[in-house]
Amino acid sequence: MSAFVIYMHRVAMALFGWSHDVLGRGQRLEGFQGVLLGTLVSQTLLLLVVLPLQRRRLLRGRPDGFLCATSAAAGLCAVQTVVFVQGGAIDALTVVRALFSVPASLFSAGLWGYFLGSQGPGSWKTVPPAWLSGLALQAVYDHLLFERGPGFAVALLPLLAVVVVGSRAIIRELGHHAVSHTAAHAHLLGVLPEAPSLSDLGEALRPAGHGVKIRWVVAGVFVLVGVTLSGLVLAVVLGNRLGIDFARANEADFRANSPLLLLGSAGLVGFYIAGYLVTRASGSETVIEAALSAGLCLLGAFILVSMAEPLAAVFVLAVSPVAFALACTGAWWAARRERPGAR
Repeated sequence: MSAFVIYMHRVAMALFGWSHDVLGRGQRLEGFQGVLLGTLVSQTLLLLVVLPLQRRRLLRGRPDGFLCATSAAAGLCAVQTVVFVQGGAIDALTVVRALFSVPASLFSAGLWGYFLGSQGPGSWKTVPPAWLSGLALQAVYDHLLFERGPGFAVALLPLLAVVVVGSRAIIRELGHHAVSHTAAHAHLLGVLPEAPSLSDLGEALRPAGHGVKIRWVVAGVFVLVGVTLSGLVLAVVLGNRLGIDFARANEADFRANSPLLLLGSAGLVGFYIAGYLVTRASGSETVIEAALSAGLCLLGAFILVSMAEPLAAVFVLAVSPVAFALACTGAWWAARRERPGAR
C-alpha cells in the first residue's frame, strides 16, 4: 500500500508539473494539489484496509477501530518517512519535518477509526464526517510542513495543538487514561488541563431546554469581527513598539514567524473574548450560540480570503479549529456563571 501511494504521488507530480521548489514559488499556493492527492489516496487505502475487519464484525468496539486504524497508519507513515528522508540531503530540517509528520498521520487515521468501531444502528453516520475531517487536517498539516518554508512554521502550532488535545480526548473516551494521580502529574502532559471527552464536547454543543437564539448568533458575528479587528490593531501597535517588522513575510526567513505569531495570537484571543461576551450577554446556558457565530465568521473569512490570496486560506484553515475551540471555551466559562453547579 505504501509503495502504491508513493508511486501515484510521483506520477501525479510528473503529469501535472507540480514542483517541490518551495522557496521559488513565493506567495503562490502551489504544491497543495499534490499533497491533497497523496493524502486522499493514503486515507482511502487505509480505510479499505480497516473496513473489511468491520464488515466481518472483528471490531468489537471503538478501541479496536482506533487501534487498527492507527496501526495501519503507522505502517504507512513509517515507509513514507524513510522514503522522504532518503529522497534528498539529510539535514536537521529534513529530520524535524519527518518526525513532526507522524502525530498528524496517526491522529487523522485514529479519528475515523474511532467512529468506525462504533456499534449499533446509525453508527455509520459519523464515519464520513470524521474521515473528511482527518483528510482535511492532514492535508493542511502536510502542506505547511513539507511545502512551505521555515518562515511559516508557526502556522503548524494550532494544528499540532489540535492533534495533542484531540488525541487526549479520544484516549480519555476509550478509558486508557486510568493512571494513578501521582503518575499523571509526574508525566509531562500532567501540567495541562484535563481534556474533555468527546461525549462532553457533544453535550456542550446541544441547546439546553431551548432553541438556538438566532438573534444572538447574528450579534455574535458582529462581536467576533469587532473584537478580532481590535485585537489585530493592538497587536500591530504593540509590534511596532517592540520593533517587529510586519513587512517581513518571506517564508525562507525564519524570523518571519514572529509577526505571524503576534497577529495570530491576537486574533485567537479575540475569539475567546467574543465567545465569553456573547454568552454572558445572552444569558445562555450552553455554547451553541457562540459556536455558530464562530463557525459563520470562520466560513466567511475563508471565502473572502480564498478570493484574494489562496495561500492565506491555508492559514485560515490551520487556525480554524483552535479559534472555534477558544470561542466555545470562552462561552463555556460564561455559561458556568449562569449555572454555577454545572460541570
